[in-house]
Amino acid sequence: CLFFQADEKVSFLAPFLLMGSLLAAVPLIIHLRNKSRVVPVKWGAMMFLQEAVKVRAQRIKLQQLILLLLRMACLILLALAMARPILNYSGVGGSTESTCHVIIMDASYSMRLGHGQEQLFEQARRTAMTIVDSMSDNDSMMIIWAGHKAKPLFSEPAMDKVFLRNLIQKLEPGQETMNLRTSLNKALWTLEGVTQANRRIYILCDQQSHNWDHQNKDLWQKIAKLKNKSQPRPSIYINLYEVDFEKFNLQVQDIHSLAPVLDTHRPGRFRLEVFHGGKEALTTHLDIYQDSEKVIQRELSLSPGSNSHEFELSFSTPGFHHIKAVINQDDDLEIDNSHYKVVEVQDLIPVLLIDGSVNSNPFESEGRLLARALSAKSHLADSQQNLFHVKTISYFDIEGMDYHALKEFRVVVLASVPSFSQYFQFALEQYVERGGGLFMALGEGIHLESYQRLEQDEKGLLPLELLSPKTMTGESPFFKAGQASFILQDFDLERSRVLKEAKIKKMFSAKTHSNAITLASVGEDPLLVYKDYQGGRVACMTSSAGLSAGSLPLTHDYLPLMQNLVMVLAASVQPPVNLIQGEKIIYEAPSTEHNEALSVLINSKGLSHEIDMDFNDGLWTGQWNDTVEPGLYEVKTSSCPSKFFAVRLPKNEGQLTSIKPETLKEMENLVGMKVSQTEMDFFNSISHDNGLTEFWQEIILLLMFLLCLEMLFSWRFSQ
Repeated sequence: CLFFQADEKVSFLAPFLLMGSLLAAVPLIIHLRNKSRVVPVKWGAMMFLQEAVKVRAQRIKLQQLILLLLRMACLILLALAMARPILNYSGVGGSTESTCHVIIMDASYSMRLGHGQEQLFEQARRTAMTIVDSMSDNDSMMIIWAGHKAKPLFSEPAMDKVFLRNLIQKLEPGQETMNLRTSLNKALWTLEGVTQANRRIYILCDQQSHNWDHQNKDLWQKIAKLKNKSQPRPSIYINLYEVDFEKFNLQVQDIHSLAPVLDTHRPGRFRLEVFHGGKEALTTHLDIYQDSEKVIQRELSLSPGSNSHEFELSFSTPGFHHIKAVINQDDDLEIDNSHYKVVEVQDLIPVLLIDGSVNSNPFESEGRLLARALSAKSHLADSQQNLFHVKTISYFDIEGMDYHALKEFRVVVLASVPSFSQYFQFALEQYVERGGGLFMALGEGIHLESYQRLEQDEKGLLPLELLSPKTMTGESPFFKAGQASFILQDFDLERSRVLKEAKIKKMFSAKTHSNAITLASVGEDPLLVYKDYQGGRVACMTSSAGLSAGSLPLTHDYLPLMQNLVMVLAASVQPPVNLIQGEKIIYEAPSTEHNEALSVLINSKGLSHEIDMDFNDGLWTGQWNDTVEPGLYEVKTSSCPSKFFAVRLPKNEGQLTSIKPETLKEMENLVGMKVSQTEMDFFNSISHDNGLTEFWQEIILLLMFLLCLEMLFSWRFSQ
């Protein structure tokens, strides 16, 4: 049905329904059958009535003919209205210029809602097919797959309708979340290179609020400017497919490790996040898999909204392990009923401690005392095992060290190291950027200039501004509840605490940077400060960690505080192994373990792909870009243990949140789009812009009038 560029004054959107006009023959057939059943019977007195009967028969025939015509006209008008006639009021053929069409298909997994032909994606497919069928011979089309990134399905606009139909027919519902703004931007830039006089963009998507990214008004204004600068200016039509927000959906959103580092000596505690989109509480079944083996089965009670559930797992071997949570519940979006998490398990955490003192007596050397605290049996492990493997060196030995020497350790500790060169500073920055942990304890013997170089206007490693040394009579450190509890989870911070037994006598006055967190303070000055630095973590203590600055090492809080802090700093895993869809998998292996230029990646569907490895800076590195499929990925080599990566679905996609009407209207006016809530309105707006208008509503009004007339005549004629 050619409703975009019709060649006649009148055309039809559904011409096959004109066959319904044949039903107009039904009243005629009924009329003729009833007439044939009348059998004349002559009787004696008939001749006296013949004249009167003749006049009355003529009147009855006329009445029957009027009713017959009215009924036939009603059926013909009904068929015409259902065929949806269109009038070309701008002249024969409407717009005769060729058009470049761009269809943006929603690749979000919420388009899977519905069943069979009523699935949202199937509705969008039918709409796209109709647009293809309506192209003229000189028109062209581009199709953009709108996921987290806008992906054209072919390189140049195509004119072959058979190719376009086959491509659309082969499309499967996506598994992503849609970014409407970037998709529209891609479509506008695509149209810049075409020669057709008319340009149209069709966006076929559901009503999910987060698709619009409407908070970024500045970026949307740039889209509007780009559209207005285009010559000729393209028309933008959006068909929003109605999401049944009463649908029931469960989504496993995430698995969090409650311990900063997992080890082989104690069970790991995890928190499972589940979103329940229904309105009533329910009980479902939960399965937890550890390295593909089912280890937990239990019933799970869920309330509407966000829910959390904790469980424990034990690991017997170090290395990378994978966990999978599955909810066995039939709902409307089963794709988000499972979730993978990859974790790294340690046996002993390697720590490099650089001692700034030359004294070997642990009670006089801050570094030696701190090394003993970390090497002690930990109360954090149920079996009272050592959690750290500490290597202690003198600060005289650091100048020849580079990033490759540091990367063998999860945490580097500077225990009142007086100074260091810019070369070692660069090695530290590289180390922390790539996921290492750094703890600096600043005793009275340090050179301020060396550490102040680390500030770099709040962009460097040091999380605070050092001012000057400070001597006190002895004040106790203060930990504010909530301020550091998410970092020092194993240190008792459920309430605000003053370590009354500890007295700090010497420290540095300082100001915490805006991008850092004060974990503990002494008076108005920060004592312990933490910050994230690119891929790694940094903590700084503005006092010595030894006895020279106070009595903290003599208290029972010293050992758990230092161990917990170093454990947190060791928690970063780089490159990351838990990814969001679209993020690259980056695989690294040291040259001592890996000597191949090729690795094998097995994706979430079990298909194998080769990864080319490059040797650079002492590491074999490879990457894989195609992470659209959620699930578990594995990288295998013949010389290294397998490494796992988990790719998760976006959290907000499964929550089914509709965009507000006022927000939709605001975005419509901002960009100059025509938004339709139904397919009929969508095509009507396109037809109207083409100089075409539907007039089936007028036919329905005429049909209603004729029906009323038929009822009136039937009543009058029966009297």
